Amino acid sequence: MGVQVNKVLGYGLTNVKTKNGKIIDERIKKTGYMFKNNRKWSIKNFQYFWEKNKFKSLSEYSIFEPDNDIKIDMCINYCSEDPKTLIITPISSVKNWSRRDDIIDYQDETYTYNQNDRHQIYDFGIYPWIYSFCDSNGERWVNKEKPYYTIVREFIETKNNKQLTKYEIKDKLKYLTKLLNFTSIEEAEENILPLIPEEVQMLCRYLNLFNDKKTIYELRPMLYVFWD
Repeated sequence: MGVQVNKVLGYGLTNVKTKNGKIIDERIKKTGYMFKNNRKWSIKNFQYFWEKNKFKSLSEYSIFEPDNDIKIDMCINYCSEDPKTLIITPISSVKNWSRRDDIIDYQDETYTYNQNDRHQIYDFGIYPWIYSFCDSNGERWVNKEKPYYTIVREFIETKNNKQLTKYEIKDKLKYLTKLLNFTSIEEAEENILPLIPEEVQMLCRYLNLFNDKKTIYELRPMLYVFWD
């Protein structure tokens, strides 16, 4: 256990497979950043990659001025003391979405969480992508009416409602599933996913993080707290 606390917002996996401290997860690409991070990955090259490969529709591509204080490795958080968790933070947000050795965080994490590494998943996303969703193929929901999103929110809140019995939860989810035009609760769960921002998707592709792009859609918005 370290003495400095780190807090990071981002999109991550919490089930990375390891053995003896080494990644053995078949989803992680062995020729990519996690194994060959000595390559000259750069913000400038990433911008070029994103501009060249940006999504044809609904692209959120934007030019952001390279900051000499920001490096690619600041956007990838993987702690050897918590080897199951891998977090990707957007380059454009890294300064606002991460902090280290803050005295308020130190007090809170010490007295509330006993200095344990932890993560908290945000089912509704992270601002400014909060309440934006995608399906199992990473396709962003578009042209949905406001009541539709209200039902989605109720669906997610019902899944996490500890005041209801499992039978009450199942009955309500069935009802909401029909309103959302899904054939089953399982189909609804597979297609109600917090949106993975285009910048994060492009960063994963640029760094060759994963063998299959579908792994990108397994990422979840979260707060990651770790000590070093």
